[in-house]
Amino acid sequence: MADQARVLQITKDIFSFADTDGSGALDKEEFKAAIAKMIADHGMGALTEDQMDQEFSGLDVDGSGTVDEDELQAFVAKLLSAAA
Repeated sequence: MADQARVLQITKDIFSFADTDGSGALDKEEFKAAIAKMIADHGMGALTEDQMDQEFSGLDVDGSGTVDEDELQAFVAKLLSAAA
């Protein structure tokens, strides 16, 4: 399991990087940029476009078309646990 403090810090870092419009939520393109940065920064295996689309849809639990920081945090924890 990924360290919670590490998960929180990475989530905050990539969220602030990717939320280019300052809306407080990531649209699909911002989400993809966030995940690409996380993968590059932490040496993880790449995800395909289809995988990122599927993950985005799964994380957008409220159907808003965006992923908020809490939703992103769950995904960051999942990726870090898989990479460990």
